[in-house]
Amino acid sequence: MTRIVIADDHPLFRRALAQAVREIVPSVVLAEAATLDAARGDLAAHPDTDLLLLDLHMPGSHGLAGLASIRCRHPAVAVAMISANDDPMV
Repeated sequence: MTRIVIADDHPLFRRALAQAVREIVPSVVLAEAATLDAARGDLAAHPDTDLLLLDLHMPGSHGLAGLASIRCRHPAVAVAMISANDDPMV
């Protein structure tokens, strides 16, 4: 079964992403995290997670440092960055 963690500090955005994911993968197991520490804790408890949808800017994360810390601790988990930032350099 596919397991995905949605890590974003905005609850409405997390819910919208969760709804979109459920439409694509109805049998998905979803978890939500409002902070980077919560996402790390969830990944530690569930190392079989398939995908982390990680907000670029959220509490506990400083730009790409949050991504780097996740990749170091959980290299087997796929990570997709999500952000409302529209800067092409990002």
